Amino acid sequence: MAASLSHLMHHPLGIFAQLVAISVLIPPLTRRLRLPDLVGLLAAGVLVGPHVLHWIDAKSETITLLSDIGAIYLLFTVGLEIDLEEFNRVKRRSVTFGALIFVLGVGTGFGIGQIFGFPLVPSLLLGALMATHTPLGYPIVRSYGAQRDESVIVSVGSMSATRSPTLTSTATKKMFQNVMKRDKAESGITRMKQMQAV
Repeated sequence: MAASLSHLMHHPLGIFAQLVAISVLIPPLTRRLRLPDLVGLLAAGVLVGPHVLHWIDAKSETITLLSDIGAIYLLFTVGLEIDLEEFNRVKRRSVTFGALIFVLGVGTGFGIGQIFGFPLVPSLLLGALMATHTPLGYPIVRSYGAQRDESVIVSVGSMSATRSPTLTSTATKKMFQNVMKRDKAESGITRMKQMQAV
């Protein structure tokens, strides 16, 4: 019985059922505690995740797919709720703030990578990861009705400004990895041919 329950919990439908149960049961509980829904959902995620109860494996394909869908949905709702006229009014500040975040993030991540002895490309990737941010707190901002606040619009605009260079640097890193793998494979084949010739 325990083995079949464990199998069901790690099956894609079981994982989906757990996530639906969490998303239905937890928000009313956190509202009773006068906390934002997101706080309860994050706490529940930590509880059922790989570090406490081990019910959900964060690296499973199902969780990866659902987290990607959730991030896309969150960005979609943020985009729907931003007033474009207000955004056009503050776009210069958004781009400036986004560029500042990107430069500071890349510099910090790159510096940390170099301190710990990472090669150039992984250090740049670490910097790119630190330079981007997601609007994870946006549902909390929306629950307080502050989504039309100028600082929120500038922050969302800066997120858009940092997203493009970060995705470009990540794609460049992947391209370099593929080239390096191909070069290693070709050099290995060349060495084998040289050894066979001797």
